[in-house]
Amino acid sequence: MLPNITDKEYAQLTVSIGKAVSMIESPVKEKHIRAAIIGTYHCRGGSAFWTVMLKQPLLEHRIVAWKFFYVLHKVLREGFHLCLPGSIRHKDLLINVGKLWGHLQEGYGKLIQLYCNLMLTKIDFHHRNPHIPGNLIMTGEELEKIYGDDINNYFQLSVEMFDYMDDILILQEAIISSLNNVTSMTSTGQCRLAPLIPCIQDSNQLYDFSVKLLFKLHTLIQHDTLYGHRDRFQKQFIKLKEFYNKARDYEYFANLIKIPRLPKRLPNFLELAEFRTYIPPVVVIPEPELEPEEPVREEVLLDVTAEPSNQQNNDLHDLIRERNALIHDLQTEIARLNAQINQLISDTRTKTEAMQIQFEELQARLSDTEQELEKEQKKKKDMEDNLIVSQKEIATKTEELEKKSVMQEEKFQRLKELYTNIRDEHVNLLRQKAEVDKQLALAVKEKAQLEEGQRLADNKNQQASADLSVKYEALLKEMADMKSNHSDINSKLLLEIQELRNQCEEAREEKMTLVEKVNCLKNEKNIVQNEVSVLVTQRDELEKKLKESIMICEQIKDCVEIEQKERNTLISRLNATLLQSAADSIRKAIHELDEPAASGTTCSPDYFRKTADEACDRLESLGQNTLPLSVVKEEGDISLDSCKEIISCSQLLCSVIAHAKGTSNTSTNIELGERLQEHVRVWGTTLALTLDQLAFNPSSSNKTEFHTSFHPSSSNSSTTANASTSSSGEGDVSRAFVTNSNSEQNGNRNNETCSIQDLVKQLKVLSELAGGLMASDVGLDALGDQVEDEMAGMDRAIEEAAKKIDGLLSASRTADSGIKLEVNEKILDACTTLMKAIRELVQAARSVQAEIVAEGKGSATAKEFYKRNHQWTEGLISAAKAVALGAKLLVSAADESLQGSGKFEALMVAAQEIAACSVRLVVASRVKAQRGSVRLQALKNASVGVGQATGAVVAAVKSCTQMVEAALDLDVSALNLHQAKKLEMESQVRLIELEQALSLERLKLASLRRQHYQLAGE
Repeated sequence: MLPNITDKEYAQLTVSIGKAVSMIESPVKEKHIRAAIIGTYHCRGGSAFWTVMLKQPLLEHRIVAWKFFYVLHKVLREGFHLCLPGSIRHKDLLINVGKLWGHLQEGYGKLIQLYCNLMLTKIDFHHRNPHIPGNLIMTGEELEKIYGDDINNYFQLSVEMFDYMDDILILQEAIISSLNNVTSMTSTGQCRLAPLIPCIQDSNQLYDFSVKLLFKLHTLIQHDTLYGHRDRFQKQFIKLKEFYNKARDYEYFANLIKIPRLPKRLPNFLELAEFRTYIPPVVVIPEPELEPEEPVREEVLLDVTAEPSNQQNNDLHDLIRERNALIHDLQTEIARLNAQINQLISDTRTKTEAMQIQFEELQARLSDTEQELEKEQKKKKDMEDNLIVSQKEIATKTEELEKKSVMQEEKFQRLKELYTNIRDEHVNLLRQKAEVDKQLALAVKEKAQLEEGQRLADNKNQQASADLSVKYEALLKEMADMKSNHSDINSKLLLEIQELRNQCEEAREEKMTLVEKVNCLKNEKNIVQNEVSVLVTQRDELEKKLKESIMICEQIKDCVEIEQKERNTLISRLNATLLQSAADSIRKAIHELDEPAASGTTCSPDYFRKTADEACDRLESLGQNTLPLSVVKEEGDISLDSCKEIISCSQLLCSVIAHAKGTSNTSTNIELGERLQEHVRVWGTTLALTLDQLAFNPSSSNKTEFHTSFHPSSSNSSTTANASTSSSGEGDVSRAFVTNSNSEQNGNRNNETCSIQDLVKQLKVLSELAGGLMASDVGLDALGDQVEDEMAGMDRAIEEAAKKIDGLLSASRTADSGIKLEVNEKILDACTTLMKAIRELVQAARSVQAEIVAEGKGSATAKEFYKRNHQWTEGLISAAKAVALGAKLLVSAADESLQGSGKFEALMVAAQEIAACSVRLVVASRVKAQRGSVRLQALKNASVGVGQATGAVVAAVKSCTQMVEAALDLDVSALNLHQAKKLEMESQVRLIELEQALSLERLKLASLRRQHYQLAGE
């Protein structure tokens, strides 16, 4: 008997389900489905439904199987909430039905298999997500409350919903394609189309969930990671929209369901603003319209005896109309209020039922878990008791069978002896019969002899009839007596023969009976022997299973011990890996201090001090509040917060090292910046060694202090980074850190480490050292005036150089003539052209500079713009200085070459140097200018002109050098052998001297450039 349901209700449920899954190809009536759903609430589960369904011919008739899956779909959606978990145990039945009808690839066979796959997917989906109801109706807030903020839960849920949607789309496509020429208004078409109604309801909710989940995931995960989700959703959106459009055209769905319309385009998940305008589609199942109640008419009795006037009648009609209108308004308001009250009651009831269902689910799951636990414990105890009882029973049965076998053997021997006695008696009876037969033969022979004697006597009587007449009578009398005696003997013999025959028959029957008994005993013996052999085999199997179980238990125990050891090993490895990874990251950051690629990084001293102070706080928190990684929780899991704390702390410490490099690069005080960088390198090395020891000796992390070789002096705690006293403060900090770094180097040689408190103190020292760098940048306010002065000085230097070159050209034309005049004119003309190109370049640079300042300063002043971009400003100032100095060098080289005290090569070097300086000016302008700027393009064209003019100067110098050398060419035709050899040796000596001078000049050039770069940086 099923619980919570009466016999009458069970009989009604059986009739309703039988009618619902009838063999007639027609749609299932809603009242039969409603009866099945109500039955689940009466039974508080699906036990009664499945009990009735298992009796239906699901494997014999395809229409029954098709309707079964439709009814099951409706019950899982709208039935009692425990129907879903209760259907898991019947998955094998569903799989078998789907496989059986799946062999029919035409008609209902393929449809049944696809519907079976959909139901299995639905059952598995709700089993993995028990908080989602069968009708999939949930709000976004409830979904977030269930799954929290775990990205993995939303990611997995979206994949499962996509799989669910795929099965629905495959089923609907197969149903629609199977209709062919069948219309939706025939019973055949309606039988196939009816299951699409719950499919539309499920797909609508799945579409709504998918959109919300994808928007949620796009706010938590990188967009590239969700490319597969977006692609899969796009394909499903196209198919679902096509499905809804086709279903909307069927006349069968017109009055049964209102199918929603999907948007024309896909939601753009990359823009969160679209989610605010997203409107979820709604599926409406029309309810049967109730006939409106007729308003109560209130008639007025008129006094017909009176003769009212027209005015009274009109007033009366007006009052009646006003009253009716007031009554109608009040009825409308009452109906509206009743609807609101009903809606509130319905919502409250729905929430109460949902909470009750959730409570019952939790209570059921708790009871199920407790029952399963008790069952497992009881099952284990029963197996142990059964094993002991089985061993005892096997031993008892073995003894009984051995006793029974002995008794059967004794019984068989007795029966064998009885059979031998019966057989001997039978042989004796046969022998007696043989003797009786012999006696009978003798009696017959005597009769024949008597008859022969009678015949002879008759002859004699005939011969001597007369004489023997008296004797004849006597003989006749004797013969009659003999006949009577003979008949008596014959009768006696016949009786004896009959008795012997009866005895033979009885003996034969007894023989057959005994033979049958013997056969039965043999069969019983064989059966007993077979039973004994089976019991012995069972005993051997049980003993074998017992041994296997013991071995399996031992193996499981060994595996558990091995896994425990491996887990402990992994935990210790994780400890070492985290700390070693932190140490490696710090070493990598220290190594990147010397990388050329890091030379362009920048960081302000103020930001470095903020980062260093934050790192101090994190180190102190790590040393005081964070549990060591070697401490494991009772469940065996490592504290995730400790791991995150160490990882984030190591990243912050690496940032401190990297920012130290950027702070050093931006410092105008090169010596102090390099000192900061070196001190950071020493501090990072000490920190890496400390982390290494923690990685290789985790137990030391439980100590509050380590062997320290890094004792900060008393000045560490008292040193302050004050901009007004930066010079003295920097000296104190530097001396304190040098003292400690020497101590730290000695500690490194002894493989000792430093405590966290000492590392914090040293980091504070670095922060104070960076404060000294802030004081060295106080001169940035004067950068605006300085850049204007340098640019003006550069203009003046170029103008003066151009004037001097013009003066040199006029003086040469007045004083010189011939080849010398021609050489001087070529060189000075080329220099004049170069100065003109440089003047155009400077003007273009000034124009680009003005454009950069106008675009970049915003509402601030130009000086504030120069101060904010002080590094670019300093580069611009350095380039302007270099151009002015190059112009002066070019004029000086030109003057010396014209006077004969200089060389043409110095002129070439001066021209190339001023061209290089102009390139620096172009680069400094291009850094801040817009890419498509017209003024920047003009500057680039001017730079090309400078390069061409420089090439013209170099070509002119080379041409003039060849002209001079040709004029001074040595005539060797008049030299003898001794003079030629002497000149050759002098030339070789001169060549060696020039090569040595060239090497010395290159070293000198490198030293001068190094000093120039330092001076330009200051």
